Amino acid sequence: MDIKYLRYDKMFLKIKMKRLFHISKNCLDGKTLNPNIPDNEFTKRGIENNSIPRICFAPTVNQCLLALGIDKYKVRPEPEIYFIHEPIDYYNLEIISNEEIVKNNYVPNAEKTKETWVIEPCEVECVGIIII
Repeated sequence: MDIKYLRYDKMFLKIKMKRLFHISKNCLDGKTLNPNIPDNEFTKRGIENNSIPRICFAPTVNQCLLALGIDKYKVRPEPEIYFIHEPIDYYNLEIISNEEIVKNNYVPNAEKTKETWVIEPCEVECVGIIII
């Protein structure tokens, strides 16, 4: 967790922030992402929720890779590049928490991925890349 200091009426409040990450093969720096329903076999077969449009975020890059089914240890003929993004404005995110995703069994591996869904358009910034 990062520690942020916010100025509030001549005082500083120390707040621990949980970060959220979204990875993509494209750099989406400064772009607004729109929620959608993933087009994959899990949603087509009803294994994963197929009615709630969302943007999937996770607390770590490893959990993002896990959520996408990307094996970072797999030998590849060519390296793959993924861009790491964060919401620009954490304070106005409309989300479905990981606890709710797990409780409602929206995604079978949500306990491991710790994913959180953002359900409104969300502007992101690119904060890094990962090459696997």
